[in-house]
Amino acid sequence: GADLGAFGELTATYDLGRVRFAAAAHVEHIFAPRRDPVDVYAVAGVSVRVLRMLRLGAEYVAQDLEELDGDDAAEGGARHYAGPDVALSLHKDRLLLTAGGAVELTRSPGVLARAALTYVY
Repeated sequence: GADLGAFGELTATYDLGRVRFAAAAHVEHIFAPRRDPVDVYAVAGVSVRVLRMLRLGAEYVAQDLEELDGDDAAEGGARHYAGPDVALSLHKDRLLLTAGGAVELTRSPGVLARAALTYVY
């Protein structure tokens, strides 16, 4: 709806040999009527480097965490997803292409897909 908003995200990773642990928390407020006062989602994942350029892993996504208590659930309550992902590191590890899919754990049916292209400078 082209509404203005404020966003914040905290991301962390930890490498243990070929294994990478990662997590992110995202908080946002959209300045529009009939929206949650705040939207919160979190992602946690683990991946294994199988080739120099390729990582395979799995991740968990929790969406609308602010609605866990069930009160005033503007978007239908919290949702939880889990599934596999793949990451390809290109251009001297400065360009990262990631993709993944997940199945909803709290409702049926539900599928989540995502892809991202990230440049590290």
